[in-house]
Amino acid sequence: MDEFLNAKEVSLSYFDACPSELFVSIDTKYITHVGVHYFMIYKPGLVKIPQFKNSRGIDNKLNWIDYLIENIDAKKIGYYCQAINTEKHIGIENGLSLLIKENIIKTKNIDLNSKVLYHNYNISVKNLIALSWYAVSIILMTKSFATISKTENKQKFAFLFDLLPTDSALSTRNFKLFRRILFDSHLNNFIQEDTSVRLN
Repeated sequence: MDEFLNAKEVSLSYFDACPSELFVSIDTKYITHVGVHYFMIYKPGLVKIPQFKNSRGIDNKLNWIDYLIENIDAKKIGYYCQAINTEKHIGIENGLSLLIKENIIKTKNIDLNSKVLYHNYNISVKNLIALSWYAVSIILMTKSFATISKTENKQKFAFLFDLLPTDSALSTRNFKLFRRILFDSHLNNFIQEDTSVRLN
């Protein structure tokens, strides 16, 4: 039905990070990646509201949460959620390990503030590590989402992302590099093993 955001053959998933996708430079102990797989969103029954982080004041934030809960209870939104919560140093180690495995970086003994050339972009090692760990987390979540989608007989995935830090509508360097890590690395084969899903 046209009023449903999810077409019959399309699976819709949204991903985000807290406190930031580019977490290496941030003073935080943990990095959390969240994925939400939507079974259904009934658009005519919903009104446009600002992002939670843009809601001013505690009352508006509580109203935002109440509105979301009401629509979930009313079955206007159907979803499944996963989160990967990792200590910062482990995220750095895992992101760096993938980059070494893909021969993007040669050694673990590298200055995180130094820069490397990747797909014609100069990017700091620390930001490339963060994008790499984000890609790993998303693949881990997507693997279970893909299994769910197969049981729903849906043929396609649609991924939704916020703009990555420092990106804009006119310049999406970080997202382009993140996309290359997803598509060009062993991660694409990993998701394909059990689900027959291939990213493109």
